[in-house]
This record gives sequence, structure tokens and C-alpha cells, in this order.
Amino acid sequence: MIYRQSTTDFRVQEQLFFEPCGRGDYYYVEIEKEGLDSTSVADALSQVTGCSTSEIGMAGRKDRWAVTSQWFSFPAASGFELREIGIDRARILRTDRHTERLRTGQLKANRFTLVIRELESDEQGVVEGRASEIAVGGFANRFGLQRFGRRGDNALQGKEILLSDRLPKDRRAARFMVSALQSEVFNRTLQLRDEDIGLATLVTGDLALDHRAGALFWIDSGDAEQPRADRLELSPTGPLFGDKMRRPFADAARWEQQALLDCDVQESLFRSKRGLRLAGTRRALRAMAQDLSVDLDGTNAHVGVSLGPGCYASVLLEELCGPGLTEGRPGSPSEPGSPSMPGSASEE
Repeated sequence: MIYRQSTTDFRVQEQLFFEPCGRGDYYYVEIEKEGLDSTSVADALSQVTGCSTSEIGMAGRKDRWAVTSQWFSFPAASGFELREIGIDRARILRTDRHTERLRTGQLKANRFTLVIRELESDEQGVVEGRASEIAVGGFANRFGLQRFGRRGDNALQGKEILLSDRLPKDRRAARFMVSALQSEVFNRTLQLRDEDIGLATLVTGDLALDHRAGALFWIDSGDAEQPRADRLELSPTGPLFGDKMRRPFADAARWEQQALLDCDVQESLFRSKRGLRLAGTRRALRAMAQDLSVDLDGTNAHVGVSLGPGCYASVLLEELCGPGLTEGRPGSPSEPGSPSMPGSASEE
């Protein structure tokens, strides 16, 4: 089984929390791109509009090896009404005005249309069966291999950055490497807990996410709240360590402490330093696959699904297909001979 054999096999449509209202001090532009990362498009917008790159807003970043559509914003004070972006493999779908700049995180979901190729007949039944299970119970919300780099050493570089007295000149790259270290500890926590009690079981002391309200709260009694977890209303969370991260207590803390030991880092390492802010947060251990569909067409499977911000479509595909799945993207971490992700069970 193979996915992302071409860019057109991996399509993403960004869904914001709101629609531009048609008036205001910012232009909004929805752009479809193929084979381009979000930063390249933002840089092109900066050149075309005359705005600085820091004035270009976006809700999140999208894959390069894909066909994606996403929104960008820039100040209307530039006096520039965008008609075309001026780079190959990118086109404008819509333009509008809004009262505020588009900011990171103002993203409701991403709608994916994916193709898995070269399925054997027995594999088709496995994919359909797993889709039914995931629709009922969600799937592991781990970070994918892309988070850790082609050589699989981003987390190690992040550790070296935090241990150093100086930050690299490229602050954006430094933040990404450090986030990879946070992600490695999260993935290890998820793996340990999954092997022990699974990802759907609440325990006393958990910090659980209320999926409907988007709020965190402590679990005083795992047994009392378990029915809500079974209805996919609540999920336990894992750590992205930092200054302001809220911590579980009692039974729920043991997996996180073991993950730190396994990754050979101390929690005190995750502290903000000059030029590098590390607030920390919590991340649900389960992800929900909204409107999941699998349509078989010969040896191909067409998958449609909406995922929340930060969820990896490639991880969902691994959950659907199992270890027989490979990625066709050139230079992908899942290609034969490529390094695996350190300290984790699996691969965005």
C-alpha cells in the first residue's frame, strides 16, 4: 500500500472558524497551491503586495507535497488589491475583506481527500474495518515523522539548543527543533499509556480535554467520567512541556515522568529563554476523524476526513492501513532506507 504517490493524491482544504465579513482593514485571500510550502507563498505575497513577511497572516502551515488551499491576510493599507500571486503552481480562489488579521490557530479543521494505492484484496477489508473502529473511537493523536526531519534528528537538535547558552541565528528553525523535542516526549507518553491502559481510559488526576468546549479540566474520578470518554466527549491529554503547562496528578502523572526518563531529558530543561518562548500546553491523546469515509475503486481507496488543527492525516492513514503502508513522496521518512522517528511508535 502506498499513499501520496503524487501531490494530487493528498488534498487539503483549510476550514477557518469564521468567514471574512466583507469589510475591514485587512485583505483575505484564499490560495490553492501544489508542491509549495506555506512560507514560499507568504514570501511571494510579501513581494507582490509590498508588505513585510511579518504582516502576512495565516492560520496554519500546509504540506508542500500536496494540493492545498488556505487563507492568507495582509493589511489593506497597502492599497493593493490582489488579482494574481505571480508564482507557478499557485492560484487565487477567493478574495475578501475582514476586520482583523488572520492569526495562527484560527483554524477549525482541515478537510482531507486522500488516495491509498496498490491495496490487495485482503487489505481492503482491513482498511474498511479499521475505518469503522476509528469512526467510533478515534485514533492515536501522535506527531508524524515529518515533525522529526528526514534524518530523524530534529528532537536531538532541539535538546542541544535548550542546553546551549546561545540560540542559533535562525530563531524560527530553533523553535521548530525545540518543538520536535516536546513532540518526542509527547509521543513517548502516548505510547506508554497506550501499551498500559489504552488511550480512551480516564484515570484519577488526568487533565482531560472536553472536545465540545475545547476546555481542560482535572478528573477527580476516572470511573465517574469514563462514560463521557466512551461517548467521545472527553479525552485524556499528554504534555508539551513548558513554563505554563498544566500538570496532571496522582496516577495520571506516571507516564509523563517515565517518558522524560526514556527521552533522557529533565522537565526543567523546558524553560523559556531569551528569544525562545516555551509556554507549553496539553494535547489530546486521541484525535477524532470527523465525516470519515472510505470508497474502494479497484486497488485504490479514496479517503475523506476532517481533522482538527495539529492532527496528522498520515498518522490516520497508518492507523487505517497498518505497517504495510509506505509514502511515495520523494525523500519521505517512510521510504525504504530512511531513518525512523526516535522514541516513537510511528509517522505527518
